[in-house]
Amino acid sequence: MVVSVDRMERGQGKKSALKEIEEKYGFKTTSIVTMAEVVEHLYNKPYKGQIIIDDKLKAAIDAYYEQYGAE
Repeated sequence: MVVSVDRMERGQGKKSALKEIEEKYGFKTTSIVTMAEVVEHLYNKPYKGQIIIDDKLKAAIDAYYEQYGAE
């Protein structure tokens, strides 16, 4: 199964939702891009003249993944 963006969130346990799908249904999962890659690409870099992910938003994203991110 291919998903466009791996949001890198936990499923029901500590593993990622995609890893849980692999284990439960027995088929490979992969993503085109991960949220870590999206954040890295946009962090403090201009896109159409604007910074999309600044320090404040990056801190909020990091806090979100600290709470909900997969291990």
